[in-house]
Amino acid sequence: MRGSSVRARRLRFSLFVVLALLYLLFFGVSAQARGWFDYIGVDYRVYWASAQIARTYGFADVYDLNRQTEFQDRVYRQYARAAQTKPVEVIEIPYLPIFIAPLLPFGLLDPMTGFVLWSAANGLFYLAYVWRLMRASRTRFDAFLGIGVFLSLPFMFNLFFGQIDIILFVALGEALIALGRDKEATAGAWLAGLLLKPQLLVLILPGLLIQKKWRALAGFGAVALLLIVASVVLAGVDGMLAWTRLVLNFAAPQGVATNFTESMMSWRALALNWDSVAPLKIGWGLALVGIGITAFAGLSLWFYARASEKYLWVWLGTLAATFAVAWHSHVHTAVLLFAPMILGWQEFRSLRVLRWWLVLPAAAFLGVVWIYTPLILAFDSAASLVGPAFAHIVVGAILLVLNLMILYQTWRHLRRSKEQARHAVQ
Repeated sequence: MRGSSVRARRLRFSLFVVLALLYLLFFGVSAQARGWFDYIGVDYRVYWASAQIARTYGFADVYDLNRQTEFQDRVYRQYARAAQTKPVEVIEIPYLPIFIAPLLPFGLLDPMTGFVLWSAANGLFYLAYVWRLMRASRTRFDAFLGIGVFLSLPFMFNLFFGQIDIILFVALGEALIALGRDKEATAGAWLAGLLLKPQLLVLILPGLLIQKKWRALAGFGAVALLLIVASVVLAGVDGMLAWTRLVLNFAAPQGVATNFTESMMSWRALALNWDSVAPLKIGWGLALVGIGITAFAGLSLWFYARASEKYLWVWLGTLAATFAVAWHSHVHTAVLLFAPMILGWQEFRSLRVLRWWLVLPAAAFLGVVWIYTPLILAFDSAASLVGPAFAHIVVGAILLVLNLMILYQTWRHLRRSKEQARHAVQ
């Protein structure tokens, strides 16, 4: 038994080493082939441009496509290798003005220096906050979890693209810590940080209503109002109207061109991919049914578990359901699942799917890039379903399946726990 345990640890360590090396190779090859801010650092490009626009013209102009084109094209022309052969694909930023304000200092730096500092700060903040969550959980350190989090695809995508999801991660983590200490108003206040990407609240707010968490809702409402008022002060009424129009564009079935909606981990992505390749155009029908069932199952968790000791199960399942039903659900946003996962890791030992969740998407992405793509191109040099673009679609579908598995297993666990409690009373 001891020997098999040692072999298992060595196998996991070997897997992590291979993943780390393949990530480094992918990062280096991508930077060499495409330069910077075309793929690597593409989200930081829009953050830098938005900071420049806000400083030069004001926050309202951040939502002006022409302004974004002007500043993003400047970065693209300077750093991207593809700039000589194709125009910049302008990315728009649907964040409230108050969330753009923290980006302003990076507008004082040149794009490359800013991106390096931004990525370093992100990595250090994630490291520090994962450590905080592990300490808050008061459980023994688990090497698989500790290393797996940082080699997971959602985390790596945050670093590769220069994403801002650390705000979401910290806000949710602090909310869950506060809930565990029965500080509901504080938890609700922290949840207002999810307004950075409000689609993530689609099941959380109804869930709080189901459990009549009035203090949490009050805390959320108070801070949300402050964020909105601050945004109006920064951008004015015209700026907020421009922001609203932009958000509505993002909500269209196909999204905007640079969304790459097909790569999301959602029923919406499944519908778009299905209808693009299948002879029967029933993708949206399947997706709408899936959204309905998933949302119902996610909200049912809040009925099954009113006891505070099961709250992490509720949040784990709710987030998994949210990723599937949210209209805008990119893979990098899945870092939110780390918060309940880390806090409840000892409780979740029976959920082996969490271990798959940490490593399978990464292995699939890197496998498509480094094994599948070369093999396909060797036989068909004109193949289209290859490379990083196809790998993104594959891992989006994989995470949809894994998240649905997490939802089902948390639902089953909570239902059994409630039935056992009922029998114990009888």
